[in-house]
Amino acid sequence: MLEFISAGGLGEAAPAELATAACEPLLAQGVRMRDALLGELSALPGLEISVADAGLAPLPAHSPIRTPAAAVQRLSTTGVDDLAAWLRARQAAFDLVWVIAPETDDCLFSLCAAVAPARWVGCSADAIRVSSSKTRTRERLAANGI
Repeated sequence: MLEFISAGGLGEAAPAELATAACEPLLAQGVRMRDALLGELSALPGLEISVADAGLAPLPAHSPIRTPAAAVQRLSTTGVDDLAAWLRARQAAFDLVWVIAPETDDCLFSLCAAVAPARWVGCSADAIRVSSSKTRTRERLAANGI
């Protein structure tokens, strides 16, 4: 599982940017999404969950990552400049890959492209590419008479 902001997706500038009042909510929102998904997945017995983590927002003591039902492994992304390349190099080690990332600047699309389609949990690469752009969405809808 990879949540873009908490995995360091903003690059080296992330800690400084996330310390500003304007960006703090981004990290908080990313951590809430990550923790919510971890809570649901870790309640399922027998899963082994790996979480990309840049150490920007450690989980609180009551975090669902500490739920004993599933085994959780943290994968350090500290110092990683390109999460797509990092994910591409590791994706074969996982049965499934679940990514939470913004659609802006083709971020989600590039992370999707880094993972084999059979491992990807979520929309297809084509659906992400189309829906990430209002223009492409409008064109696709028009081409289908909508």
